[in-house]
Amino acid sequence: MSDLQPLLARENYLDEEWLMAAQGRCIRAWPVESEPYCGDPSDPASHYRFCTPHDAEARDNPAYGR
Repeated sequence: MSDLQPLLARENYLDEEWLMAAQGRCIRAWPVESEPYCGDPSDPASHYRFCTPHDAEARDNPAYGR
């Protein structure tokens, strides 16, 4: 997993998010109650360890920044 961006500080993650991000899985909240996180492979360029589509969505959202 060395091709992924470093994880943010531990306090930025819930326990489940930390485990998923450490495994290289997208932690973007999913709008379906039965699936709280996306879980797709993280994009190597994503600072948030989101998958490619969710990383693009985050970059377009001023709450996350660019």
